[in-house]
Amino acid sequence: MEIKNFTITKRDGSKDSFSLDKIMHAIVKAFESVNEPSDLASISKIISRLNIKDDITVEDIQN
Repeated sequence: MEIKNFTITKRDGSKDSFSLDKIMHAIVKAFESVNEPSDLASISKIISRLNIKDDITVEDIQN
């Protein structure tokens, strides 16, 4: 699956290019917010569970 051309719908309704780096950064920040260490294996496991599709919403990703 090639996701580099996907768009994401933000909370304000605007659209932006999907960025896996932004998703990874958000996951790391979530771990840090509860003082838990994160590693690539944990992050990869979370990302593998995402049902990434074109025009996905921020809320869908967070859920």
